[in-house]
Amino acid sequence: MINLLINEYIKTFRRKGFIILLVIMALFSALTNLIYRELGNENIDDYKDQYIVEDYEIAKKEYETGVKNRELKEAYLDAKNAYDLYQFKNKFEKNSWQRAYIERESMASDYISDINNYEYELSTDVDAYNLAKSNYDKLFEKLKNSDWKDMVKEQLTDYQAKLDLINEELSKRTDKKQYVFSMKEMNLLDLSKEQIIEFLPTVDTNSLQGNKLNLEILIERSKIQLEKNISYSDKLMVDLDNYTSVKVQLVRYEGIDINDERFEKEAANEYYQLREQRFKLEYTLNNNISTTDARLSFIIEDFYSEFLLFIVIFIFMVSGPIISQEFGKGTIKMLLVKPYSRTKILLSKYIVTLSSILIAMVAMFVLELITGGLLLGFDSLSDKVVVYSNISDSVSYVNLIKYFVLISIAKLPHFIILATLVFSMSSITNNTTVSMIIGFVAYVGTNLITALLIGIDKPWAKYFIGFNWDFKPYMFNCRPTISGINFEFSVLICLLYFLVLIIPAFIVFKHKDIKNI
Repeated sequence: MINLLINEYIKTFRRKGFIILLVIMALFSALTNLIYRELGNENIDDYKDQYIVEDYEIAKKEYETGVKNRELKEAYLDAKNAYDLYQFKNKFEKNSWQRAYIERESMASDYISDINNYEYELSTDVDAYNLAKSNYDKLFEKLKNSDWKDMVKEQLTDYQAKLDLINEELSKRTDKKQYVFSMKEMNLLDLSKEQIIEFLPTVDTNSLQGNKLNLEILIERSKIQLEKNISYSDKLMVDLDNYTSVKVQLVRYEGIDINDERFEKEAANEYYQLREQRFKLEYTLNNNISTTDARLSFIIEDFYSEFLLFIVIFIFMVSGPIISQEFGKGTIKMLLVKPYSRTKILLSKYIVTLSSILIAMVAMFVLELITGGLLLGFDSLSDKVVVYSNISDSVSYVNLIKYFVLISIAKLPHFIILATLVFSMSSITNNTTVSMIIGFVAYVGTNLITALLIGIDKPWAKYFIGFNWDFKPYMFNCRPTISGINFEFSVLICLLYFLVLIIPAFIVFKHKDIKNI
């Protein structure tokens, strides 16, 4: 049996096609890492600013040559407002914190809009015009003469003052209950302290509690920015913004039992996704890792999304011709006259097919490790992967290599079923092309059908292989993609599909007539 296996490995992997495929895999891996590296260094604002100037020039020409009606004026002012904001940013150095602050935090665009509306006679409110001009000048002086930390501290003070006002008002209320999100809530965050004082007595208690929660999140954001020394132009600012946004979205789920059967499944899924994002962003902020950076760890964490197709092609290149090629070349007769039973011959070929799965996974991983390390650096290999369990609502931090091994084990049933399908078709049809086409149709079709069945969510859908052959949810204590399945059920379904595919292959091969070959 050992000699039979050795001969099968030699016949299978000495083909030039595998060398070509490995080269293509290496090139694709290098290209992927190169693209990620370049995207990480790109400044999107440069492209955006270019279009702002072009749009303004076009709008200006149309306005100067057209009839000065309100519609044309509004279209022109839309482009002019964006252009004036662009000009305002250009008063400061490229990549400066001031430019980033203008984009993220300031009311400069509102000031510019009020000024242009009055000057082009779309507004007659002279007080709003004068106030906008004054605020515009004050903002420029503040940006020119202040440090970014001063701006954060000023913002933090403002948030805290508003929170104190709301807490004071809430202490007087006797109708306080568990907060429940409502679309009818009054938003106080954008009002001045004077306006809040005026409106507070008229705002319902639930709205006050919602505003309190949101202010506490904004205060936390400002404190993190100061503690972590995150300037407005720092890449980590994107993660801090996303972290704040996720926590604000989670406020909508306050006071709701997410496990209540009456609760919509889509909303529950969104809640768990937000929780997962929150924990991941917490990790990146705590470890000064920007998600906008190109890091080898990010690619390895998402390894099978990036390179799954190449692994499947590798497996199909082994399982597709491993039997049919013997019949096509007529070498099956020479093989069968050897002192091995047909069962042993087919079993040796199937063992080679299964081992090709591990070879493909390891080969692709090693290629990515080498090319990714050379292009992006090896330092990120010390990163941890944040794994969220939506069953226990807990998080764990897993070593990157350990995580790769775990998700690879979780993917094995997927690869085994696909390899077995192509292997079986090769045995039954004696046609390499047909068996590989059937394999690719199954590979693509299963993904499409699975996506459709998720939306339908019928009881019988749980028997479909697409919901059962990825064991990642069980590996990390997560809910499966469809209700009604668990680890034991998925094992049973995969085993049934496996037997349905492999048994006919052995039966057909054992009784196949080779006289006319």
